[in-house]
Amino acid sequence: MRFFIPPGEWPVDVPSSAREYWPWTLREGLEYASGRYVTTVRTCLELQAVGFPCELTNTVTPDALIVTHVDFLPHTPGEAPWNRRARFESWLRDSFIVCYQADRPRYPYADLRLVQNRADAVGTGVPGWLRRLRPPLTYMPYWTQPGLLPRNPDRGEEFVNVAFFGNPGESDPSLVDPAWVARMGRMGFRFQINQVARWHDYRDVDAVLAVRGFDYQGEWFWKPPTKLFNAWLAGVPAVLGRESAYRAERESELDYIEVRSRAEVEAALMALREKPELRAAIVAQGQQRAQRVNAEAITACWRQFLEHQAYPAYERWRRSSTFARRAWRLRDGARTRAETIAQTLRVASHGSRESLRHRKDWN
Repeated sequence: MRFFIPPGEWPVDVPSSAREYWPWTLREGLEYASGRYVTTVRTCLELQAVGFPCELTNTVTPDALIVTHVDFLPHTPGEAPWNRRARFESWLRDSFIVCYQADRPRYPYADLRLVQNRADAVGTGVPGWLRRLRPPLTYMPYWTQPGLLPRNPDRGEEFVNVAFFGNPGESDPSLVDPAWVARMGRMGFRFQINQVARWHDYRDVDAVLAVRGFDYQGEWFWKPPTKLFNAWLAGVPAVLGRESAYRAERESELDYIEVRSRAEVEAALMALREKPELRAAIVAQGQQRAQRVNAEAITACWRQFLEHQAYPAYERWRRSSTFARRAWRLRDGARTRAETIAQTLRVASHGSRESLRHRKDWN
């Protein structure tokens, strides 16, 4: 079984072990922190560490089982990743393709598709007629942050530093507004943005704040719950926006605090500061939940999927005739395109694409 990266995207000096992945990223280039390499290079290394037979490759041979990120499959050039159109190439017909979809349109020339949001996989909030159009989807959690440094226990009861981990453009603009940051300072909070080189460092963080948009009326079905998982692993409470990925993982009110406005953000942070017992309960709950989303748990998810879904499907495909393979691919590709068209029309019926901001995931 092979994890595929095209020759033009092949990484420099591939790390030899999963433990080396994050130091390698910091050393060789932060582009390797992107989902394309996390879902190929890191997945392969983590599986190899538990003795699962797999390898990285930049070539494709006929009748091969290939696992790859959607960005590494052929597309029309020159468009943003979420607007590009899939392009057919002959090798796609001759290989069994497992595609990690990330937050991209469904790839029509794949045999199995992995998605990073549990609600997307089960079709939460999707009308029955549209759910029947969709190709089969399997939830595969996106990897939590490699090399994560949890909150320093020496900080004790201090509750000052509130951090957003990500690119500023992925936060609601009001939460990076200098006027609001100054207001937070007057309230006794220090707001900071940890961009990619510091995504692993929670040592001086007292709470995580992550809201993509207060006014957005969709559910962010293509986005993962990674910020929540990382907060659990780091031992800090999370204050998060209304997103389907977080809600799909929620089992307790203590898993995280959901907010829908800046006023609710302020109220949540004040409550966490004034009620140390609430903070402690949220952290304790997160420590329990973290055992199900750490690297070992996600490795087990991958192994389960490959052994019990991908390999059996691949063997059926390999034994089938050329006609049957092509018929299956045509039918599955048609379902994928039909879902895309239906979602686009559904979005258009609710308002302009510009006002919705984030592509085909209105609920």
